[in-house]
Amino acid sequence: MKRLIVISIGLAAALTMMTACSAVSTITATDAPTSPNVTYPEQHDAEASSAPVEAEPESTEPEPGSLENPFPKGYTATITQDDEDYYSVTFDLIAADGDKKVAEANQFNDKAPKGYHYVIIKATFTGLSSEAVRPGSEMYDWQIADQDGNLYQPASVVPVGESISGAPDLYKGQKFSGEEVYAVADSAKKLFMSALGSYLLL
Repeated sequence: MKRLIVISIGLAAALTMMTACSAVSTITATDAPTSPNVTYPEQHDAEASSAPVEAEPESTEPEPGSLENPFPKGYTATITQDDEDYYSVTFDLIAADGDKKVAEANQFNDKAPKGYHYVIIKATFTGLSSEAVRPGSEMYDWQIADQDGNLYQPASVVPVGESISGAPDLYKGQKFSGEEVYAVADSAKKLFMSALGSYLLL
């Protein structure tokens, strides 16, 4: 069973992501507020009041990692497998409008569809296990999202830099950085990396 943990760089606090099954996970904050319990005072005698103590109102703050309250820039997602660290990954926004870079990368790259433009991100993977990690396969879990929750798959173009799909297997302590290109709607004003129903600000 895999678990996905999101850790803030430079902070001691860790946020833990549990899988709903072996293929699908959600990210939840371990310190997220829980529903308060309703407690009742003891009845000392027959005349004592048995009225329940009023429950404190639940917090209305959006859950950390949600679209309304995304994890900020600088977070590192750490994936564990069978309760052991597997790999970590961080993301950087290389170009919010990468049309020119994509065109220069290869003469056969198509222009973005009408109403869309290219966005270029860099992912840095670090192996944390003695087992081989394949970044190209792991990237299938990650998509770009916009402020409305729309999700965007990687574009079929030759990337500007080193491609993530060509990454070597990583073992403990080994790193790899590669780029991915996405065709994103022009209406997208705020961008996130999204996986397993959670959002990391780019």
